[in-house]
Amino acid sequence: GNLVLIRHPGGWMSAYAHSSKVFVSRGTSVQRGQMIAKVGQTGNVGRPQLHFELRRGYRAVDPRQFLIQHSFFSKVMDKSTAFFLSVFPV
Repeated sequence: GNLVLIRHPGGWMSAYAHSSKVFVSRGTSVQRGQMIAKVGQTGNVGRPQLHFELRRGYRAVDPRQFLIQHSFFSKVMDKSTAFFLSVFPV
């Protein structure tokens, strides 16, 4: 599987794990709505799934308050642009 990390302005980072295929490469800028990876069934999981994580600095943050209000992307994304940080095999 693969782990995709995207660095956002303001010290935010989003992580996407269990990807079966990654459509971006290290150092690539990505846009809001751009397909970055395909959900997969990797590691010790019994069915296809996405592990999503939101971090502020090195601290994991509960993403529900941001995703429910859709404010995370409007507050964090500068002109709908994020910067792709890295892809790691898991």
